[in-house]
Amino acid sequence: MKLKPLKIDTEKRDRHLELRDGEYYFCNAKGSETELLGMHCKAFCSDGAYFFQFDSGHYMTKFVNAEMTKKEFIALRSGEISFDKLNKKYAKPD
Repeated sequence: MKLKPLKIDTEKRDRHLELRDGEYYFCNAKGSETELLGMHCKAFCSDGAYFFQFDSGHYMTKFVNAEMTKKEFIALRSGEISFDKLNKKYAKPD
C-alpha cells in the first residue's frame, strides 16, 4: 500500500510563532491565554502552576512536563524569551 503525504496547514499552526535569529518566539497574544503552543512544545497553566512541555525523545515521542515560573510564562507570552531558550533550560541530557 502506498501512503499519500499528509497535508498540514502550517499557516494556521504557525500563525502565533515568529522566527527571530533562528529561534521561535510566541507572538499575537490575545489577552488571557493559558496555553502557548510552540514547535513540538507548549507552555501552559494548570491549577495555578505553570509548566513547559516538550518532546525529549530522540527516536520516538516522549513528552516531559517541567514546572516553570509565572515570570517565564509571561515573558514567553510577551515574546521576551523564546521557546528554544526554555527548551535548553529544562531539557536534561540522559
